[in-house]
Amino acid sequence: MNEQQLRYFLKIVEKQNLTLAAQELIVSPPALTATLRRLERELNCRLFDRNGRNLVLNTRGQILLEYAKVALRALDTAKQEIAVAQQNSDTRLTIGLTSPLVCHDALKAFLEEHPQVQLIHHVLRISQLSSPTLKNEVDFVFASENDVKTPGWDGQLVKPHNPLMLAVYPSHPFAARSSVRLDELANERFILISREYCFRRFTDAVFQQAGIPLNCILECDFALRPTMLNAQYGISLTTDSAKNTDFRPDTVFVPITDPHIHYPCYMFRNHNSMKSAAATAFWEFMASFYNKGV
Repeated sequence: MNEQQLRYFLKIVEKQNLTLAAQELIVSPPALTATLRRLERELNCRLFDRNGRNLVLNTRGQILLEYAKVALRALDTAKQEIAVAQQNSDTRLTIGLTSPLVCHDALKAFLEEHPQVQLIHHVLRISQLSSPTLKNEVDFVFASENDVKTPGWDGQLVKPHNPLMLAVYPSHPFAARSSVRLDELANERFILISREYCFRRFTDAVFQQAGIPLNCILECDFALRPTMLNAQYGISLTTDSAKNTDFRPDTVFVPITDPHIHYPCYMFRNHNSMKSAAATAFWEFMASFYNKGV
């Protein structure tokens, strides 16, 4: 019994007619009949009863149908996983980040040590993180602990200390401060990242749990935020790991110290991708990079 026999069998079950099944399979009716007869000889039983020109599945055929579907589904899944492993070859990795600003130092260091590897970078929205197709799209995800909710992933903490910071333009009153309290921000005008992104969900939760209103006067993406901050539309929130990546050189960053708030980062690996030597090297490199406290 082989894959072709089972797929031909399923098509005959679907069409209930050898001629129609043969047309869809693009084989001759005699060839399809011969395949069915070989399958029945292997099983030592008839799988169909005739009803005029139609073939009706009998009890033995129904048993085979149940197991054939399971076997072919497993085989198709194996082929898909092999295709993913082939696509994610030893020279290509796809990285999903909830912010384009996190872990840039580690990614740069990895590419310097592994120049043959091509990194493909995607900024992921909240909806993408809960998608069952995520494992077919990226090899690794950098996100918060509870952001990746689909099976097939495991993660490790890579950046436990990543304090929340205030980003202000040079003439803002807070620019001269060494730190600010969270409650001092109640009446400020904020330029915030869109609600589609995890960092916005995090900042909203921080202010809500503290009972402090967060006055958002502008929502935008990561690219527009520094421009609007520089134009003094308002101030913004970022983290220590992102403060030197996208903002203008004269932006002033002020720690929020009462309370101290951290936005820890986890690295999640896709089980399918770990068949690749490049993926294994990346996982080990990142773990080592952050364990050194870089």
